[in-house]
Amino acid sequence: MPYCSAACFKLHSCKPIQKKPQIQDQEPFKSDYIDEEYKLSKEKLEILKRSQKIRKFVSNKRLQKLLIHIDNSKYRFKELNTCMQNDKDFEDFCTLMLSEMGHIDENGQFK
Repeated sequence: MPYCSAACFKLHSCKPIQKKPQIQDQEPFKSDYIDEEYKLSKEKLEILKRSQKIRKFVSNKRLQKLLIHIDNSKYRFKELNTCMQNDKDFEDFCTLMLSEMGHIDENGQFK
């Protein structure tokens, strides 16, 4: 059991120091609740479903595994950001989705 020091051990009356819980940088994703601002409309989902470019991307087995990994992560948004920064194919996939939904212009800039 951890103690500060021998002198502190005597001061604490033989009670171990309680470890402080670690604070996470974000709350775990709650699968039963998704904030409305993060939900896609049915119209946007249909656009993505009809896109042949999106279909080509999601047929890639490595991308499928990556999406499953993100979906199963305790901290989904953090994992999503990490994948965006570290995986060029995944970044291209996300950019394509935003473009297909009309959120990125022809110059690659957010609207």
